[in-house]
Amino acid sequence: MAATVLTREDILSTIVAELTSGIDAALEHWMARIEEALQDSRRTPQEKINELREILTEYRLITADERSIKWTA
Repeated sequence: MAATVLTREDILSTIVAELTSGIDAALEHWMARIEEALQDSRRTPQEKINELREILTEYRLITADERSIKWTA
């Protein structure tokens, strides 16, 4: 079995590609949820705003951004 030698650049490229893929997947998830909430014709504008707030609050809780969790009227 032949050994594979990876350069520092190879390793960094792999890490960057994985990070980019993860960020892309996460962004796609949150944007799809926002789009779904906004396009739901059964909801009133206020219900859509409420749903967006719920999505944003969930995001902030998951990312532990405690400073920005509270909503002001």
